[in-house]
Amino acid sequence: MKFGNEYSFVKKTAVLLLFILILSSSGFQDRFTSGWLMQTLPNLGNQDVSGIDFLDSLNGFFITSSSSISDTGYIYKTTNGGSNWFVVHKDKKDYFKIKFVNKLTGYVCGGYNSYNGNLLKTTNGGNNWYSPGLTPALWVNDISVISPDTVYAAMEDFLEGGLFRSTDGCQTWQNLFYQFNYNPDRIYMVNKNLGFMSCDIKYSART
Repeated sequence: MKFGNEYSFVKKTAVLLLFILILSSSGFQDRFTSGWLMQTLPNLGNQDVSGIDFLDSLNGFFITSSSSISDTGYIYKTTNGGSNWFVVHKDKKDYFKIKFVNKLTGYVCGGYNSYNGNLLKTTNGGNNWYSPGLTPALWVNDISVISPDTVYAAMEDFLEGGLFRSTDGCQTWQNLFYQFNYNPDRIYMVNKNLGFMSCDIKYSART
């Protein structure tokens, strides 16, 4: 009986080693990591990366979200494909999404720590950022940018929220949809006519 148990153990061990050898020789590990290179981010403290967008293979951005009022939100930029990052903007803000429509014009939205809707714009490739105008709500969850001047914003706030559109670079806004507790928190426009929005797990809608 003892010999049988030892034989069974040796047999199982041999099968396991053979399986590992087959996986290694077939390049399983190489295929799992193929095409990806680990990169090091700056020290972000307790903050998370909440959005990322690239203009090309070298120039890109990421933003951070805050966890408390005392946190600083950052916009980082890279010009060498993510090998190095540097700060192009920081403030006591909470950033949710960053989106460029071309190599010069981009937008960042946010809320929470802002006390007023947080929208930033750049017209020089992300080197400088400014507030293009007042936002219609305290919390800008998501944006979809279809041209340098046309921006859609989803704001889930039940009093001031809804779906908004600006055609003058976020200086003024038109309310396209309002539904109290069913205001959207996500918006994606394929073009000026076709788009989709959603509200948590409550619904998705199409125009």
